Amino acid sequence: MRNLLRPFLSVLLFVAATLLPAVIAAETVREPFIRAEATSTNPFAGEEILLTYTLFFTGDGPQVSDASNPSLEGLWAEELDPGRFVRSLKVTVSGVVWRSAIIRQFKLSAIQPGRLVIDGFRLNCLMPATPSVPAGRNLTLSAPAVVLHARKLPEPVPEGFSGAVGSFSFTIGAEPTTIRAGEPVTLTASVKGKGNLPSIIVPLPEISPSVRRSATSTALSLDSQSELSSGTHKTTLTIYPEKTGTLDIPPARFVCFDPATGRYRTSASGPITVRVLPVRRTEYSVSETEQQSGITKSPAAEDSRIMPFAVSLAALMLALGALYTAGRKLSEMRRTKIVSGRGNPATGSESPVLLRSRLYAAVSERGVARPESLTKKELADALYKAGISADTSERVNRLLDLIDRSLYSPLRLSEDELIGLQRETAAVTNELRQPKNPAREEGYR
Repeated sequence: MRNLLRPFLSVLLFVAATLLPAVIAAETVREPFIRAEATSTNPFAGEEILLTYTLFFTGDGPQVSDASNPSLEGLWAEELDPGRFVRSLKVTVSGVVWRSAIIRQFKLSAIQPGRLVIDGFRLNCLMPATPSVPAGRNLTLSAPAVVLHARKLPEPVPEGFSGAVGSFSFTIGAEPTTIRAGEPVTLTASVKGKGNLPSIIVPLPEISPSVRRSATSTALSLDSQSELSSGTHKTTLTIYPEKTGTLDIPPARFVCFDPATGRYRTSASGPITVRVLPVRRTEYSVSETEQQSGITKSPAAEDSRIMPFAVSLAALMLALGALYTAGRKLSEMRRTKIVSGRGNPATGSESPVLLRSRLYAAVSERGVARPESLTKKELADALYKAGISADTSERVNRLLDLIDRSLYSPLRLSEDELIGLQRETAAVTNELRQPKNPAREEGYR
């Protein structure tokens, strides 16, 4: 009997040896899948985190395209550029070898504390051709949902905190610190570090309203090698001190919340002193002709020659001053002749005083109490809390600076500049009076 079964065992082993590689190969064919991972699922509100979607596959990489984007409601988000080519790496997951490739990456921060669900991301995959499927096949993969529990920042919130969350340093510098009256001094406030740099407000020191100044400008420089926002955010202001002596610029404070320690940190700049020298005056010197001829004049002769010239020059300056004053009065009469009415911005009929009143009235209508009594920083903070966008807030402060210049600076606005100021004020006040859009305000904050 045993001898009779031996031929059949040989056939069975032959069949098993033939089919076993095919069975093993079939078992190693695995379906691709997507993994969604966040660097933290329990961040503080405003804390920046990284969300990564990774594709896992075997064999040759598929061709991919987005079927739908993830829902990012309630989040500030900025996508990282993966570049033209997606790099794949060999990884082991639960003892199984795969190839992985990062498909999408986002920098995120929760606008407000609470539970946030990120889902809805789907990916189309065109799988490569195989001997069994020569034309390849299409798959649609869905990424798992990511649930965030954003924590509320600790209370009490320190005065001056404007939403900066991260690890930062703060400095202010002035260049130059010795000038002639009327020359420019550039103040630069810098916040450097890692965190929500794109959305922070960099504070400037309080400068006396009597000091002429230009509009502020901002510059954001981020490290391209860092996945989360890391770099420097600067705010620059140019002032033109005209009073000789010393101008003392007080320190400024920057308040941030450090999620690593769970505490607020306050940094203060040092005081800055600017030395303002009198305007340089041209001194009289002997002419080249007199030097070559060897002629020298006694002090009495010089005085006798200079005195008539000085008297004539003084009379000319008085006459020019009278003409200038008359011209200025006529210009002011033209500018303010319709102060009591709305006027027409295209014809230059609204005075800077009326423009300022209209601007403050529009700001008050958005819930900012007594805006005329607030400093520039306090006004910016109040506009932020009222849901005004950063761009509109900056335009409001720039307009107030231009109005102050037209009223108090010796360098008055030209007619064309005044018309431009009127048009810009009309545009900003109309924007401030638009009905509130909760979705827009939440997106800004």
